[in-house]
Amino acid sequence: GKVWTTSYYYTAWVAPDTVQTCPIFVFNPDGSLLNTLYTVTTGAVTDTLKGRNRGLSVAADGDILYVQSGPSRILKINYQTLQGAARHDITEVGSSPTKAAASSDGTIYVGPVVGGGTTAIATYDKDLNYLGNAVTGPANIARTMEVSPDGLSIYWTMFTGGMGIDIYTRPDELSSFTLTDSLFRGMSIETAAWNPATGNL
Repeated sequence: GKVWTTSYYYTAWVAPDTVQTCPIFVFNPDGSLLNTLYTVTTGAVTDTLKGRNRGLSVAADGDILYVQSGPSRILKINYQTLQGAARHDITEVGSSPTKAAASSDGTIYVGPVVGGGTTAIATYDKDLNYLGNAVTGPANIARTMEVSPDGLSIYWTMFTGGMGIDIYTRPDELSSFTLTDSLFRGMSIETAAWNPATGNL
């Protein structure tokens, strides 16, 4: 029932010196502020949220996925304790990273903000271990992406170039993704999410 939000823009944090961060604000179901996370501690490592936020999403287990650039990193945060559950420095996408997406089997997907060439939509397991690339060279510039719950379709949402959504599909989890369809050509898309009530994107 908690609501998690953050911003691309910096907020000054004074502790004890002023540091520009992109903190995470966690609200209770009644709208009251529960906590402001300027840092996330994963094991013995504490990350100050100094990178530009690329988005928040929810992993299959309910934990929160926070992606940042500068440095490019993904943090998995326990939604109950607000502590880090896993962390990974992203080098696999070939660009600044997009918001993460997750399928119901726990696989996590992160794409490149600037697509094309050798950039990739990379996949990770629930502990943020790199599994491999799902798609190489997705087109144009994107800030977000989504994946179907069954992990068989990737929705690559672009806000420059051709814009719209490129849909990559595969027949089963052992097959490769291929570009099979597109939607909303000319529509600049900067955010997307699954509606939990209807299952619609």
